Amino acid sequence: MSDRLDPNTLTDARDIAAYWYERFRSGTVTPEEQQQFEAWLRLDPQHRTQYDRIQALWMATEQALQPCAIPRASNAQKPVKQPRSRRAFLGYGVALAGATGVAVVVGPWQWGGAITYREAFTTAQGEQRNVILPDGSSMMLNTNTVAEVQFSKNKRLVQLRQGEALFDVQTVENAPFVVQMAMGSVQVTGTQFNIYQADQGFTVTVLEGSVQVQTGPRWHRAQQALAAGSALRVTEGMLTAVPADAHKAVAWSEGKVVFRGTPLRDAIQELKRYSDVSVRLTTAQLGQLKVSGVFRVDDPYAFLEALPHIVPVGVKENTQQRVFEIFPLRRIYN
Repeated sequence: MSDRLDPNTLTDARDIAAYWYERFRSGTVTPEEQQQFEAWLRLDPQHRTQYDRIQALWMATEQALQPCAIPRASNAQKPVKQPRSRRAFLGYGVALAGATGVAVVVGPWQWGGAITYREAFTTAQGEQRNVILPDGSSMMLNTNTVAEVQFSKNKRLVQLRQGEALFDVQTVENAPFVVQMAMGSVQVTGTQFNIYQADQGFTVTVLEGSVQVQTGPRWHRAQQALAAGSALRVTEGMLTAVPADAHKAVAWSEGKVVFRGTPLRDAIQELKRYSDVSVRLTTAQLGQLKVSGVFRVDDPYAFLEALPHIVPVGVKENTQQRVFEIFPLRRIYN
């Protein structure tokens, strides 16, 4: 583990317990680390309690995980080496199932009470779906989206597994609304915002109100408040401000896509989210051409028909290969 944390820099016993749990789960603990772990256990009886709690929370997850040779704090032994998951248990009470990269929130303590509502929602390619949640909030799902909702008395959680969603959140006292992704989370009380997951991260655009965006493990967390009219790109452990274009970000909710000086390759890729129509650029240079306009997401043929009027290209259908080919006109090289 090249970027391994030093547990001596952690101050909260819960964080240290989670750190040691992750280390033993990796199967690469050294003898020196084993001694350091056992010394930490002897310092305070609460350390044993916190470690046992972490282990119990993992066992309580709803995912069907393979057993791991992780020592109990009450009888810590040198662990048997097991294959390391792609993402370890990072953060108190939040586990990332390694093979799938799925965030799983576990334990009734995390909710402050029993779950009162649980439902999963999906959309297929080209499908959009508006969901009214029990608190009156709405969640509109874009194409190829998977979301799981869990409500309790003191917390409202949406796990956005993939895709894009537009949220209009109603304020509920003492019950924050949290959207969890593999790379981070967005927490609000009442607001309207859009989240789009792509390219190993997600982008959040705030239309009304404000949100709190977080990424990274509990002991090394990056967070930032985001107000209306702002946007943020979130990758693992990093928050990057990006230009906000609210109309463009949520045009899909009206069945439209907006291009403003968008490279042609990116415009084609965006339309592929909604349709299986195959399009090919005959030269790489064409992908750099900039296109602008508003198009229906359910009508890629209209985009292809309009394209020669926007940029110097031609479009032809290759019926044998079932693909539309975009080729340059001579004047592109002038």
